[in-house]
Amino acid sequence: MLAAEKQNDINNAELNRVNEVKERDEWEAWWAQRKPELKETALEHISRGDAAMEKAKEHLARAEASDILGSEEKDGEIIDLLIHFIESRRADNIKEALHEYDIMKQNQKLLEIEAIKASVEIEKAKKENADRMHEMEMNRRHQIEMEAQARRNADMQSQIAANTAAAAASAERMRKDAASAAADAAATQARVAADVAAIYRNEYYNS
Repeated sequence: MLAAEKQNDINNAELNRVNEVKERDEWEAWWAQRKPELKETALEHISRGDAAMEKAKEHLARAEASDILGSEEKDGEIIDLLIHFIESRRADNIKEALHEYDIMKQNQKLLEIEAIKASVEIEKAKKENADRMHEMEMNRRHQIEMEAQARRNADMQSQIAANTAAAAASAERMRKDAASAAADAAATQARVAADVAAIYRNEYYNS
């Protein structure tokens, strides 16, 4: 079976080689016939192009020599517009077409002016918005700082109150300690006085 498949591969390769040679010969024969036709067609197109170019040069020369249009209007795009005005029945002659063209230019200038004004207004609005956002941000930061300062002041007041209370408590303790010490001293003095009096009495009665 493997030998049969191998032989088929050999036969197919040979058939492909033969077909390739045949197809190449057919293509070369077709190209040999088609090449002159294509060359002739290309020369014809080149000739037509040269004729069109010469015709365009002739029309351009006539347009340059014509005094119907001014020097500024002797432009390809402007001439196309004038022709369009006439063909679209917006003008019946060159004079009316030029009038339509002048109106169009005036409208374009007005549109450009309006566009400039709109651009200025947009930039102004952007700046005002930026200034407003900056002011809001500054106010927000100021508010945050004031709130932080208020918290610091409240904390300071609380600390002062706590320190005052602690000092008052300490002073009260010191007052109580001083009173207790004074009482102890008075009691001690009384005991000493009593002892001294007793000693004097003993010495008096024993003498």
